[in-house]
Amino acid sequence: TVQPVPVYGTNGDDRGYLEGQLESGRFKLIGTGTFDYLTFYGTQGRKDMVVSAGLSPQFAVTTFFSVAVGYNFQWRTSSANSLASQFTRHEAFLRLTVAY
Repeated sequence: TVQPVPVYGTNGDDRGYLEGQLESGRFKLIGTGTFDYLTFYGTQGRKDMVVSAGLSPQFAVTTFFSVAVGYNFQWRTSSANSLASQFTRHEAFLRLTVAY
């Protein structure tokens, strides 16, 4: 993907991803993983790497209502000398879904 970025000009994103699901009756386990290699063409050789992983068990309470909890992890590193472009993020979530 190539897209404009306001501060850095143009950004290219080379991405690989994997998603898997295991389902047994009302229970579903969803796992995801991504790797992004970002190239910023408007700056002098800036390149970033972003690694993400997530795991979420889901339970179907009824045919139209489900509950899920999950955890997502994201790690980003950059060739830029800015601490704002290098971080680790941990996210926990609770999702209630109503399908109608």
